[in-house]
Amino acid sequence: MKLSGKRAIVTGAAAGIGHAIATRFCFEGATVACLDIDAQRLNAIVQELNTAGTRALAYKVDLAVPAEAERAAREAIAALGGLDILVNNAGINATGTLETTDLADWNRTVAVDLTSVFVLSKAAWPVLAAQRRGVILNMSSVMGLTGAANSFAYCACKAAIVGLTRSLAADGGPLGIRVNCVSPGFVHTPIMDRAHSPEFQQRISAQLPMRRMASAQEVAAGFVFLASDDASYVTGATLVMDGAATVGFAGCYLEK
Repeated sequence: MKLSGKRAIVTGAAAGIGHAIATRFCFEGATVACLDIDAQRLNAIVQELNTAGTRALAYKVDLAVPAEAERAAREAIAALGGLDILVNNAGINATGTLETTDLADWNRTVAVDLTSVFVLSKAAWPVLAAQRRGVILNMSSVMGLTGAANSFAYCACKAAIVGLTRSLAADGGPLGIRVNCVSPGFVHTPIMDRAHSPEFQQRISAQLPMRRMASAQEVAAGFVFLASDDASYVTGATLVMDGAATVGFAGCYLEK
C-alpha cells in the first residue's frame, strides 16, 4: 500500500479521472475527502468505498465559488485530522472560439480550472508547511501544452497550471512540499462518451501511436506514483500521459 496512513483531498471525485484517483488512493491505504458539485453521485461513490472497507468522506462544493472552495478544504482538513496530499483534479471545458465564448463562460472556466487550485492550495499550504512534508498534485492537460481549436479558455487554464505548479514547487522545496502536475491526452471517460460519438472516438484512437485512449485508471496510477514516496525527489514536474500523442503530427498522426 503506497499511501498507507495518508490523508488526502481529491476534487472532482464523483466521475471520470477524479473518481479513479479517489478510488485508487483509498485502496492504496489513504483516507480520502472527496469534493464534487454532484452530491448524489458523490455520496454513492463514498458509500461504495466505505462499504468496501476503505475510508472516504463526501463534501459537496461548487469550486467556482472561492468561499465555498475554501470552506470545504478547511472542513475536510479538520475532519481528516490534517493533510498529506491535495489533488486539484476538478475541471470544466467551456468549448468555443474567442468570438463565441462570453465573459461568463470564461470566468467560470477560470474559476473552476485555475482559481480553485489557488484557493485549495492556499488552504492546504500552512498545514503541509507546519509538518514539513506534503504533496500537491494538479491536473493539467496536453491541451495546455499544445493548444487546441475551440477550447481556448480550457487550454489557457491548463497551460497556467503548468506554470503555477513549477512556481509552487520552487516555493515548497525548502518546506518539504512537493508540487507536480499531470497532463493526460485522450482518456476514455463518461465525459468523453457524452461529448463525442463512438465513431469520433474510434477515428481518434486509430490515429494515436498506441491505437487507443488511456483509461482513467491508468491516469490514476500516475497520481499514485507522484503522491507516493517513490517520487520523493520529483517536484516541479509535468507528467505527460498521452501515449506519445504529442510527439508530432507529422509522424504519429499519419496513417501507416
